[in-house]
Amino acid sequence: MLRGQNPTAGRSTGSRSLSRRRPRDRPVHRLDWACSACRSAWSALGGAYVIESESGRGTLRSHHDPAAAKYRRRARRRVVTSVLIIDDHPIVLQGCRRILEDAHVDTVLEARDAVSGYRSYCRHKPDVVVIDLAMQGKGLGGLELIRRIKSQNARARILVFSMHSDPTIVARALKAGATGYVIKDTSSEEFVEAFEKVRAGTPHLSNELAMQVALIGTGSGGNPLRD
Repeated sequence: MLRGQNPTAGRSTGSRSLSRRRPRDRPVHRLDWACSACRSAWSALGGAYVIESESGRGTLRSHHDPAAAKYRRRARRRVVTSVLIIDDHPIVLQGCRRILEDAHVDTVLEARDAVSGYRSYCRHKPDVVVIDLAMQGKGLGGLELIRRIKSQNARARILVFSMHSDPTIVARALKAGATGYVIKDTSSEEFVEAFEKVRAGTPHLSNELAMQVALIGTGSGGNPLRD
């Protein structure tokens, strides 16, 4: 090697070849500032909008929409629901049907007496049964219907929809096997809330009814649940 000669002068080609073999060393630039309006809009929605540019590979734009992802998760979890309403009042049947269909219940079945209601339950096996306790002047015939349904399926989910607010009657319905109890003068929102709880297998009573039912057993009289 001559004095003063550059020792790497003959290796320039090799260096360029080595550089071509290491594309990962190319710089990546985050151009978040390139579309501030899009970023602000997605940020307001709880999402994100990102622009990335890489030398020799162009520009990549991507976004994440949490609302759309939440909707897709709900769609995957959506379960088909069927309901059987047993009540001898046509107006009540019509009102319950409308409320449940507005709540996106898929199938709403109807029966106007305990006998046809029990047969319909055995035939269709609905997810939830809505039962009135007093039908066709037979007293609290709905109690026996609840017992028969529970004997046929111990896991049946039953929501009582009744005009009776007497805590003794409420307690008897729960003892017979009802999952929840709602008074007929309740709002449609409260009815849907009770229905959703019963559909999930969670017992439901309004706070006032729950307190009254808890207190009826503290008296000195006989057992209020005894028929």
